[in-house]
Amino acid sequence: MLNTTQTTAAKLLICAVLLIALVAFAAHSMAPQMSYALIFAYALLGFSLLGIALVGLSLIYLTIYQWVLRKGGTDPAWFWFSSEPKGLVALRLSKARENKQ
Repeated sequence: MLNTTQTTAAKLLICAVLLIALVAFAAHSMAPQMSYALIFAYALLGFSLLGIALVGLSLIYLTIYQWVLRKGGTDPAWFWFSSEPKGLVALRLSKARENKQ
């Protein structure tokens, strides 16, 4: 019997193959002189490169976010806003005062 991880991986693989086949079928109308196998190979290569790029970018962003948190920065999600969260400045000032005493 398959566990949840294997089932999810199988579903993901089936969806990926079907998506690549759909792209290959649509691309064949733009380049009818190319065989389906060659178009399928190009689509597989393109999706693979896209997946590698997305995983690489995720690793880069997560590494940067971890570095910011380790250096005492605010949660990286707050980078979208123009200022620190309410009360954080006062909290930092009170901790700085406690450390001086």
